[in-house]
Amino acid sequence: MKLLYLCEESTHMDLMTDFKKAAAGPFDSKLIHSADTYFKEHKWFHVEKKQSNGYDHFIYTPDINIDQYKGYFDGYFANQKESIKAIIDLFRKQNTSHCEIVATLYYAWKELIGKKTIINDEALLTGFYSFHKKKEKFPRNTVLERLRWMEENNITPRQ
Repeated sequence: MKLLYLCEESTHMDLMTDFKKAAAGPFDSKLIHSADTYFKEHKWFHVEKKQSNGYDHFIYTPDINIDQYKGYFDGYFANQKESIKAIIDLFRKQNTSHCEIVATLYYAWKELIGKKTIINDEALLTGFYSFHKKKEKFPRNTVLERLRWMEENNITPRQ
């Protein structure tokens, strides 16, 4: 969900999503359930839900019609395909916490843009920690490191 949020936002996928604040970062419950249903119906992916550390985790494994999915994806997201791949490659070796922090910072950054307020480290940290009480588990220096990583890798909202 975190990568989907970042892909949609940075590549303008136009998925008609409605991401809200959640403990693990931006989340769209309707989107995930409809996508999972669609994946199962078309036998593109097996979707397995697991829970650990108080969070739901979803594991997607290819199903028998995975080649149909690839064709659908390639056609529907032809204009964004390379950008989506670049984001996935950028995050491929990152852990879930890294993705959570980056997605939350991105969301907070977009909120600041929407409010037409000053965007600086302090404003972003305030937005990050006010996102959800569970964000307190992340040390300030870690959040700032992820912010620098975002800037270095050009994963920032347009102003």
